[in-house]
Amino acid sequence: MNIDSRSYTPMTVGNWLLTFLILAIPLVGFVMQLVWAFSGETHPSKKTFCQASLIILLIFVVIGVGFAVLAGIFGATHNLSQPTLTP
Repeated sequence: MNIDSRSYTPMTVGNWLLTFLILAIPLVGFVMQLVWAFSGETHPSKKTFCQASLIILLIFVVIGVGFAVLAGIFGATHNLSQPTLTP
């Protein structure tokens, strides 16, 4: 969508509500988020919102994988399955 400053119309509350409703559907929402983030025909506000939310999602996935790796390393180096008994 080519936006001219004279013809730009912001998204309405109804447009945003429909967008959030679609994004709340588990698999469909993720696919639509990808489509809206990379499509040329999407409203600029919706496009940048979807791009920003995908970046945030990527950051959280990287942090989650990092924590999982650290937990795996900690679990492998510390024998937590059998407690030691002290006399």
